[in-house]
Amino acid sequence: MRRFVWRQLRARPSRTATLGAGILVAAVSFVLLTSAVSTSALQVQGKVASNWKTAYDILVRPSGSTTPLEREQELVADNYLSGIFGGITFTQWREILKIPGIDVAAPIANIGYVMLRTSVPVPLSRFTSDAPVQLYRIKGTWVANGGTSRYPSANLYFYLTRRDRFALESGDIHEIVSGQRGRPLVCSGFYTTVGDLKSPFDLKGSEAIYCYSSRSGDTEGLYGTPDSPFRPGDFGVLAPISFPVMLAAIDPVQEARLIGLDRSVIEGRFLSEGEPARVRKTPDTRIKVVPILASTKTFVDEDFQASIERLAVPSGTDVPSLLGSRRARHFLSGLAGSFVGKDTIPVGPSYERLLDSISKPPAFF
Repeated sequence: MRRFVWRQLRARPSRTATLGAGILVAAVSFVLLTSAVSTSALQVQGKVASNWKTAYDILVRPSGSTTPLEREQELVADNYLSGIFGGITFTQWREILKIPGIDVAAPIANIGYVMLRTSVPVPLSRFTSDAPVQLYRIKGTWVANGGTSRYPSANLYFYLTRRDRFALESGDIHEIVSGQRGRPLVCSGFYTTVGDLKSPFDLKGSEAIYCYSSRSGDTEGLYGTPDSPFRPGDFGVLAPISFPVMLAAIDPVQEARLIGLDRSVIEGRFLSEGEPARVRKTPDTRIKVVPILASTKTFVDEDFQASIERLAVPSGTDVPSLLGSRRARHFLSGLAGSFVGKDTIPVGPSYERLLDSISKPPAFF
């Protein structure tokens, strides 16, 4: 092999020289390119460092609120105001505003977390059949942290009848069963018995049932309305969810001057200085309504995974009467189910609907 290579080099010296020159040019070009990139990166980094300016010059926080990591790195964390309570008084804040050279002093007071409750819709129409009476069990799981955390949810049940009509009487749903005099309070019996709960977090206390008649349509006002979470012609269940939201008080004028918060409003209006709470009357009480600015982004990284089962109803079972009796919960939990499908629903759209709902006052306001 070595003799063959040597003969080739001696027989074709020009080709060998050309190949060597090409390798040399490529190597030199790579070195020069790497050097230029490194120099540019250093120049850009130096320019950013020399022109860097935070939204504030002095940050005032309560004594003892510095974290060990902040103390070690001599840097302030991104969430430097989260979970901090207390601080200076209004009098001290006004004194700071009077100091020569102070242009903006923007106070912020953390009030705490509020849990905004709403629900995630689980459409079921594509999993149903043409059977006159159908029962379904929805086993839910909350998936968070990019799929690394999973939390069980309470079972939800769905009753679908294509045989009978529903009638709404005094706020209760009655099923008009052919050949029967009485009108069973369909699905009401499920909530008459819960049983002994092992703890405040026992999922049995959150179980629910939804009932729908294809002959009556939207009896409860849950489907087909402009505010419905379901698409037209669809039906299903609602999985309850709570969004933890940090509530904080600000001075709108100072905050607008500091970071331009007034220019970040994409819908509605900005807060006015000294804007008082408004009192709204309901039929039973008086409610104070406080204006807020709400973030359009939720940091709740969750999806709802639903596993849908069709329940096997024994032949001859009077389903409407059972669902209207105290045996409803025991009856449903004891039925065997066969898997018919699954669905994954993100929580983002539910948060958007929640913002829309709290921005609209109730009809009696």
